[in-house]
Amino acid sequence: MRIPSLILGICAFSGLSAAWPAFAAQTPTGQGDPAVDALVDEAWTDRGAWDAAMDEPEGELLELSLEAARAIGLTNDLRLQAMQEGVDAARHREVGSWAAFDWVFSASGNLSDARSDASNIFDAANTSVDTTTQDLSFGFERAFAAGGALSLTYNHNNTRTNSFFNLLDTSNQDVLAAVYTRPLLRGSGEDYITSLQGLAGLQVNREQELFRLRRQELLVQVDLLYWDLVLAERQMAVAGSALDLALQQLDRDRRRRDAGVATEVEVIQDEATVARRIEGVLLAETTLRSSMDVLRSALFPGLGAETWSVQLKTVTPLPDPESALPSMSWQEEIDLAVSRRGEVRAAQFDVQIAELQHERAINERQPLLDLLVQLSSQGYDASVADAVEETLTLEYPTLAAGLSFQLPMGNVALDREERAARSLLRAARLNLDAQRSEVARSVREALRLVKYQAEASRAASKTREAAERLMQAERSRYEQGLSTNFQVLEFQQALVEAFYAEEAAMAGYGKALANLSGARGNAGEAQGEQAP
Repeated sequence: MRIPSLILGICAFSGLSAAWPAFAAQTPTGQGDPAVDALVDEAWTDRGAWDAAMDEPEGELLELSLEAARAIGLTNDLRLQAMQEGVDAARHREVGSWAAFDWVFSASGNLSDARSDASNIFDAANTSVDTTTQDLSFGFERAFAAGGALSLTYNHNNTRTNSFFNLLDTSNQDVLAAVYTRPLLRGSGEDYITSLQGLAGLQVNREQELFRLRRQELLVQVDLLYWDLVLAERQMAVAGSALDLALQQLDRDRRRRDAGVATEVEVIQDEATVARRIEGVLLAETTLRSSMDVLRSALFPGLGAETWSVQLKTVTPLPDPESALPSMSWQEEIDLAVSRRGEVRAAQFDVQIAELQHERAINERQPLLDLLVQLSSQGYDASVADAVEETLTLEYPTLAAGLSFQLPMGNVALDREERAARSLLRAARLNLDAQRSEVARSVREALRLVKYQAEASRAASKTREAAERLMQAERSRYEQGLSTNFQVLEFQQALVEAFYAEEAAMAGYGKALANLSGARGNAGEAQGEQAP
């Protein structure tokens, strides 16, 4: 009744559906103790029924390194893809915002035919005045990033009438006008004029930092889940080895009992130990399956059976506590983390956005005072060509300048808007300070945890080595009749617990390093990768 090493390897890396029946088939039923055989058979039967209830088909085996898991996670994560779309949308809006300084073309045309009573002494002989008017206008307008706006318009009017009041029965009037408007108070200054474009650019940067933050969080999450699976695989192997030791002891004591050297009590103790170890194997298998499921969900999102049936086998070893300890002081670590953490960078952009919005609110609180300069030319003739020529050659030019002033009485709305913007700016600065403080706390905690886990791994390895030596020594004493079965089982249990503790400490060190990379703000960038 001993699990072969090959079966243990399959249990650790490929699942246990094939391993358990093989082990059950090797149980020497009829040659050993019927109670032990029944105990093992019952455990195997219960597990088979549990598998059938869960309906967990096993797909192909995927040997997965930590780097491959990270790459798959970055490729398949749906939330990361959604955030990338958000970055693209913000970038499109930022580029589109500069269209405010593009030329705008406008055109309009009107046709009217009117009849009215005579309204002056010149038309007294007419029973009615008939007027047909055709009006066509078009123009270009553009705002400048340096300030002001220019409008170029051309208007053509053709009028046909029987009124004696008009100089010509058919007249053509053309007007060419160029108008430049320059804000002097509200809306003035290049910083204000391009502030909306600046806000759009800052929003792009903020979205990129949030994307980078999500990317780093995903990488840290994949690392943690990967080390959880490594730990589950190793503890599965430890549970199988522990069961193997218990079965060896049971086999030995049964032979000693048959020879009259051991007592029935010792065999019963061995049977109880075997039962506990079987329970431990089943628990380790459940943990292994759960850990594999959680990592699958992070790497292969979906509902299909093919997603949940692939068997993951880790190939990256746990990190050596001697080779990756931090070399900088905690203050240097905090300074670097503050400059790299995505949430701090996003909070800095929030402050810049709030500052720009506050500056806009201050500007808009001022009265409206605009300078207008207009240069126009017009032509009037019975001939369309002559009217156009007079207009384009500036034969009859007009130059005008003026000021436009506007001040809301009380100015309450704009005043309160400026105060609101000031409060939001203060809140953004407070949030930035809070983020920096949180970074300092998380970095110190992550550094402390890394150092603790490194020392815990070394201590756990020494404890396991000592437990192995004690186990060997106690077994030798037992074989010489100087110890009891109970003491051997106690040392066995201590050795099993030491193995569990060592594997947990080593996995905890790997997870502590992953958390430290997240606290530093360089997860996925430590090997020279650039932030998006």
